[in-house]
Amino acid sequence: MNTVLSLRGITLQFGGIAALSDVALDIGAGEIHSVIGPNGAGKSSLINVISGLYRPDAGTIRIGDAVLDAVPPGQLATLGVARTFQNIALFKGLSVDGNIAIGLTHRARATAFEQILGLPRARREARAATDAVAAVIAQLDLARFRDRAVASLPYGVQKRVELARALVAEPRILLLDEPMAGMTAGEKAEMSRFIRAARTDWQTTVVLVEHDMSVVMDLSDRVTVLDHGVRIAHGTPAEVQTNQAVIEAYLGVEEPLGAAPPREFALAG
Repeated sequence: MNTVLSLRGITLQFGGIAALSDVALDIGAGEIHSVIGPNGAGKSSLINVISGLYRPDAGTIRIGDAVLDAVPPGQLATLGVARTFQNIALFKGLSVDGNIAIGLTHRARATAFEQILGLPRARREARAATDAVAAVIAQLDLARFRDRAVASLPYGVQKRVELARALVAEPRILLLDEPMAGMTAGEKAEMSRFIRAARTDWQTTVVLVEHDMSVVMDLSDRVTVLDHGVRIAHGTPAEVQTNQAVIEAYLGVEEPLGAAPPREFALAG
């Protein structure tokens, strides 16, 4: 497996409470890899460590060839990583175009002076940004919304704009923190299609935190399960569905081997 993201010994504490305990994870190029677990399992904490919002108390992170004790948040994009958030983090007064273009700001090399005077480098960068934004808008079927302020758009479309902003720079690794929270069944199906397109059309590796088990089991190549900050299972969707430790974590009680899995797992299968 060509590993593009590797975690070793990741430990994170808040006030003496362990959010993550000695977590290890390897994610291969081109995977859709889901991280699941009950509420409070440490899923979002893990995404926040990978994206540099949290600095781990121990452990190392390897992104491509870079080995880090912690990810500098300002360098996330230059490392080829982009992310979305549980709660929509868009500039509500900006247009769809404007919000998506923000995903390219790390590429800008032209100075303010060059931009004001319209010098060649500034013009080249502006053309490249326009082309990149247009491509992702077409891919995510946002053309009819492109000039509208995002505050005026339905919730599901806003989530799609956030995905477009993350994808516009063609990241190697895309971190999605509950991208389908609050969506209708139809919107979830549509978002699932766009996540698959991110993998196939951009060759992007996707790390997905999601509560909807039917979505997780349908989309994922592999699944990692956390419980109370500890990795308790790892494998294909089919392997995870029948893992006794996973069943017990979701039920909150011990079940005999061979007992029916919890309802959300049964529906996914």
